[in-house]
Amino acid sequence: MEAVDPDDIFKDDEDDSDGDDFSQREATKELAVYLVDASPKMFTATCSADGEKKETHFHVAVSCIAEALKTQIINRSYDEVAICFFNTHTLFWQSPVSI
Repeated sequence: MEAVDPDDIFKDDEDDSDGDDFSQREATKELAVYLVDASPKMFTATCSADGEKKETHFHVAVSCIAEALKTQIINRSYDEVAICFFNTHTLFWQSPVSI
């Protein structure tokens, strides 16, 4: 009796051209998790030079994450990202968003 390869049974000829691209993307996919402290001390103003607008530590952290995400979306839109806020007063859960 001939051995049967399960991959050949469920293989779709129309997907062959996309299969290589998908496997290459999966091999180079990056997964990132940003952890942001949302405790009250993060909402105090940062030290700044004279005349500069004061921002909170929280705002600086979120701004850095936003800039990193903009770069990541432009360069490699198939990566996956999660942002977790800890030290919050209430629990809020949102399911993953597909873009």
